[in-house]
Amino acid sequence: MITGGISIKNVTADSEDVKPLNKPSDPPHSFLGVWTSSGYTLQPDAQNYTTPGHKVVLNTKAVKSGWGFMDANYRWYKSTDGGVNWSEVSDYDAGMTKNLHITPKEVGTTYYQQKAVWTGSWFNSTQVAWSQVAAVHVVPQDIYAKKIQLSHDDDYLYNTKNEIAPNSTLVREQVDPDNYTEDLVWSVDNSELASIDTETGELFANLLGKSGVVTVSATIDNPDGTTISASTKVIIGGGLADQVTESGKSARFTLLGRIGKLDLNSKEESEYTIKWFRQPVGTSQSIEVDASSNKASFIDVTDPKMKNSGDLYWAVINVRENGKDHSYTTNKAKLTVEPTDKPNIELNNEVKNESFDVDNIDTVLNQVSHNDKVVYENDIINKSDGGSLVNGEFVLPIRPGTGIDSVIIDGVKLDPKDYRYVAEYDDKSSALIIDNINCLPEQTRHIKISTTVGSITQNETLITQPQIVSNEEDHSYSKVGNILTLNYVTNILNKSIRDISYGSINAYSKEKIISRTLDTNMPNNVVEIKDQRRVKSPLKVFVSQISNFTNEKGILLPGSLRLYDNDKYVDIIENKSLVEASRQNEPVKSIGWSEKNGLLLYMHGSPVLEGKYSATLNWTFEDSV
Repeated sequence: MITGGISIKNVTADSEDVKPLNKPSDPPHSFLGVWTSSGYTLQPDAQNYTTPGHKVVLNTKAVKSGWGFMDANYRWYKSTDGGVNWSEVSDYDAGMTKNLHITPKEVGTTYYQQKAVWTGSWFNSTQVAWSQVAAVHVVPQDIYAKKIQLSHDDDYLYNTKNEIAPNSTLVREQVDPDNYTEDLVWSVDNSELASIDTETGELFANLLGKSGVVTVSATIDNPDGTTISASTKVIIGGGLADQVTESGKSARFTLLGRIGKLDLNSKEESEYTIKWFRQPVGTSQSIEVDASSNKASFIDVTDPKMKNSGDLYWAVINVRENGKDHSYTTNKAKLTVEPTDKPNIELNNEVKNESFDVDNIDTVLNQVSHNDKVVYENDIINKSDGGSLVNGEFVLPIRPGTGIDSVIIDGVKLDPKDYRYVAEYDDKSSALIIDNINCLPEQTRHIKISTTVGSITQNETLITQPQIVSNEEDHSYSKVGNILTLNYVTNILNKSIRDISYGSINAYSKEKIISRTLDTNMPNNVVEIKDQRRVKSPLKVFVSQISNFTNEKGILLPGSLRLYDNDKYVDIIENKSLVEASRQNEPVKSIGWSEKNGLLLYMHGSPVLEGKYSATLNWTFEDSV
């Protein structure tokens, strides 16, 4: 029977002449998670070095044999004459603690030994363990650490609390030189997976079922500013790992960690049993699986098929010790089955706008507009020398309203019944779908899709990505192509013209210039323009007053509009006047003026009779010649 043991660094304290108060206990042994003998899993370091006034800690961990979690009672003893005479460390100096903190005052060497006692256990007896002797050497000067090496008792810890499955381990350091005097501090990179005693290096797995790999680091900061560190990794899990295999090829689930290190030739037939179970994918069934024996630490899944992908496997370990039964159930591990000779598809794709090719690249089209001819080119390349793509489905998400002009595969035009147009493929796009795409090993299939862009009412962007998938039994496969970006524009000049108000006018305002109300002064525009034309040819904007100001009774206002540019102006009454002009490849700007510029009302007569007066302006936008 293979039992768990503890690796102890057997170094005597200072010399063979140091006589311990009591013979150190042998290292403890365990079966599964049960300690079969008492002893120390963490011995105090045999050689410890420090300087006067600098604290040193003697860390220990002792375990008792049998079931149950019970704390020991500790007592430290010390000797200053090489072990000739021993005395208790006083309670004032924390002589009853598990870990002894010592702050020496002067240079010299003191030897320490600890006794651990368990009483009142279920078997109504007392167990005692003695540590090895630890020497604390107090030296006059600091000795710097140069290198750290780490090891651990267990490389796998279980993420549930159970007496069978250990959820803690000791990480051990070896420092060069071994007479270093500085503090060593432990840490972990993921506290959700595990925590660590920063002094002892005892690592504790989380008990919430979280799995992963935790990195444990040990760090020493030397007084000269240098930092020495090392790290090691420990796996946290529930006892089993997921397995991936190919269709028809066996997969093996093996118990991990200490409970997986069992001897199949054990003569103690009644000590433990292991049962294996399977939950078929898509069900809640629990089916016991026949194993090679009732002590098998692994189970082989023979001849799995694609339909078995997603099956779950787990083990239940039962231990009977001194008439008491204990059990541990592992996590459920997933079986993934992949096609035996799956294809190795490379999907190369690009898009072209045959109507407007300005500032475009193979995967990005800019300023796509209504009625543009957009062509999608796709190469399906099978680089496998043995696996075929079988009954593949090619999917190209496209903008809703896009017309399909033609679909050509390897130079042959498809009948519309040989492909599908799905109007609502997802919440943003429609899709063209071509079924029954096969691609043999080392074969290339070319798909050309010609489309016409539908109406566009606002600027928008479509990000799309073609894919080829196959859901054939034992031939399932999926591959996506390049991401394509199509930026759509309306290709029109959008303009919005505001009414202009000049507020209330004094009846006697002859030869006065009346400004607009604040809402039509900058920063507010009178003419809001969004130039979304793809080809921005020169454009001129004109305005004219095509009717006089009259009120609701038809009475004429003795005034008209002028277009001011600083101190210069033009009368716009029945006079088409230039307001704005753009250059080639430049957008037309929105039109707005400061209070003293733009369209102002000039009163050339008086009096003004009561009423609400209005006139009509004519705005025209003309191409420059």
